[in-house]
Amino acid sequence: MLVAWDVTSEQEALRARDNLVASVSHELRTPLTSVLGYLELALDEDDLSERVRRYLDTALGSGERLLAIIADILISSRRSRTSVEAAVHPREIDALEVVRESVLALRPLADDRVIKVTVSGAERAVVFADPGRPRQVVDNLLGNALKFNRDGGAVELAVTTDGRETTITVRDTGVGIEPADQEHVFDRFFRASEDVAGNGLGLAITQDIVKAHEGRISVASEPGIGSIFTVVFPAHAQKRVPG
Repeated sequence: MLVAWDVTSEQEALRARDNLVASVSHELRTPLTSVLGYLELALDEDDLSERVRRYLDTALGSGERLLAIIADILISSRRSRTSVEAAVHPREIDALEVVRESVLALRPLADDRVIKVTVSGAERAVVFADPGRPRQVVDNLLGNALKFNRDGGAVELAVTTDGRETTITVRDTGVGIEPADQEHVFDRFFRASEDVAGNGLGLAITQDIVKAHEGRISVASEPGIGSIFTVVFPAHAQKRVPG
């Protein structure tokens, strides 16, 4: 028995969505680049107070990360990781410092919903990664852990290393993910429910970044209990075996 069906309309819908995401992302780059330029000009002023300079530095750093995210969305909309891999220029950085910076930046979101965020781990845990990329990964995972948590809940971030690999774990007390959905959470545009806000690209981009560093990412979750996302980065340069 042979069964066939026409998927032309579905393919056209996917192409239209990809084109829309690419178009919107491209349009966002120009005004954001202008904003970053003016922030840099403001930081060049000599009469800034230390507090104002710190605020501007934070805004500039966040804007630069946002520009990188927009670039990744453009790459993801083209269904290719080649550009992500080509843009990776890794060096040794401290994963624990990355996690602490992310927690500090997202602290207002946690405080607004009385969510307790804790960090534990080795005194120094090295990852061999492009500066800024692990931060993008942690920002996304921590942001989701806060977004899908309950008021008064908790998020635990842990960093461990064995000298060869460094593991970052993000555990939350949120709504959790249904078993049938867990295998799709890293798929492009996937959302467990239409009620869930977002474009469904965050975790897909996160996975692309991790894989571009020869790392791996996984999820374990129980509905109503919470989720655990685990990211493993190499601690040093990987020695590839010739194919």
